[in-house]
Amino acid sequence: MAVSPSVRINVSGARGVRGAASGPLGLGSVDAEAITNDPSEQGAILDKLGLTSPAGAGMVGFSHASDYPAGTLGRKGRDYISVKDAPFNAVGDGDTDDTAAFAAAINFCLANKKALYIPGGNKYRIASRITVTMPNPAVGPMATWAFSRLTIFGDGMDNTEVFCPSNGFLRVVGSSQQHSVDLTGFSVTAGTAGGNTAIEMDCGAYPFFGEWTAKSVIRLHFRGSDGINNVFFWGTAVEAIDWSNIDFSHSMFDGASTPAGTGVITRSNAGEFVCVFDFTAVHFRFLALGYRYGTGSQSANLNACFFAMNNTDVYAPEGGVNHQGLSITNSDCFKFAPGDGVYIACSVPNFVFSGNRWAVHAGYRGVAMDIVNQASIIGNQFFPDTDPNTAVSAIDIDGTVSGSHCLIDDNNFASTTFGARLKSGSSNVRFGPGNVYTEGMTLVEDAGAGNRIGALLASPAAKIGYVAGAGATVTQATSKTTGVTINTPVGQIITHDAALPGGSAARFTVTNSAVKATDIVTVLAQNGDYEAKAFDIADGSFRIALKNDTGASLSNAVTLNFAIVSGAAA
Repeated sequence: MAVSPSVRINVSGARGVRGAASGPLGLGSVDAEAITNDPSEQGAILDKLGLTSPAGAGMVGFSHASDYPAGTLGRKGRDYISVKDAPFNAVGDGDTDDTAAFAAAINFCLANKKALYIPGGNKYRIASRITVTMPNPAVGPMATWAFSRLTIFGDGMDNTEVFCPSNGFLRVVGSSQQHSVDLTGFSVTAGTAGGNTAIEMDCGAYPFFGEWTAKSVIRLHFRGSDGINNVFFWGTAVEAIDWSNIDFSHSMFDGASTPAGTGVITRSNAGEFVCVFDFTAVHFRFLALGYRYGTGSQSANLNACFFAMNNTDVYAPEGGVNHQGLSITNSDCFKFAPGDGVYIACSVPNFVFSGNRWAVHAGYRGVAMDIVNQASIIGNQFFPDTDPNTAVSAIDIDGTVSGSHCLIDDNNFASTTFGARLKSGSSNVRFGPGNVYTEGMTLVEDAGAGNRIGALLASPAAKIGYVAGAGATVTQATSKTTGVTINTPVGQIITHDAALPGGSAARFTVTNSAVKATDIVTVLAQNGDYEAKAFDIADGSFRIALKNDTGASLSNAVTLNFAIVSGAAA
């Protein structure tokens, strides 16, 4: 008797079985000391696995028309169909138009609650975009929750290709947040230089509080059919309209060699809200825009993403409403062309930017916010994409929503003109003591009102003071009583050189957004025989008295060094 090596056959979740559901099949395993060439012995093993029994797995003479018991391979096989099965008969040679085959197969799967399998090693040509309408799910009390599902899967992003020479691939029309769309394991390639949307999902309804929302998954590779970083690209890879709860994890979005294409757009046509978008470990490469966080978008999380971008990485557009919660964490960004990194042009409450390594392009900004509404920018590393670098700033803040706050701390700023620019409309921004920077750049410029620049630190010599770049200098314009404006917590005021009689004092007002009424302001004259002190300390201003301590008139431009120490009400 011829004997083969000892083999263990385990059919719990066998790799060759593909379907919408997953998990053990409950068929157990066969331990054989030896498997012989004897047909009767081989048949016994097949019988034990249930592969030949009509009531078993039914993989011999398998038919989609047959009804197999739950938990068998036959039942698993019936959960999905192949786009190459009759009567669909997709060819997959890259030349034959498979649009009709895909459309018929997708609609069959929706009607019969099956998944659609796209076999690998093939290139399927879709000449015109396929539009499908999701069946209406059951909607009602929790006990009757149900959903409708569209599942399409391939044999891997690099093994299964859906090629669209002149149009998009798929438009899914829904009517409820209880639709689920799962698209995984294949690439969708464009045959034109932009202008089309690969996948559009339009729900036409927004979630109300208390409604159960189905989860959708898009885990695909979007690129030009001529390869990565070439001529062809998608105008937009995915646009989700009034569609919530989408997992984009591990997808790849590729553009072209020039700034071209958008990765993902989420938005609400109704101006309401769409929520929960997961972008874990997503690649955005060679695009003009990675993610457009459109009107109504809420709870978007970009974690461990990679941006190798030609322009803007993430954009919340001007005029956007009903935003809530945008988080960008533990991600890397590299720049190949001009553009801001993250641009928030509207109010986005609860914006978190933390733990990122972010390149700043020459002449642009790393994080730019037209208006801040509760934001935290903590623990990031900002670095130049060119050397030497002429980037404007790592962080730019134009304005602040009344009553909100922004915390900027523990960031590493390298070789940008400014670490942060807080413009005249900003307020309640706390620039913390943990921020560090490269020598020769300005750590922070503060032209706002009520911002707190807390750059105090202990030096090796055990002195307490402000780091370089935390201050500024201003010069009196016309006389020693002319008021000045300087919005830093430390700095120098150079007085006018007008004569000051012996024993007399000149007083002037310093407008300063960093000072509060409870603070302590210290002022010292650096040159000449003068005595200086601060008084009338209020929110946003204090006054300085400069006294000539001699009996003769003095005409000096006196340098006054001042520092604000944060105090507290009793």
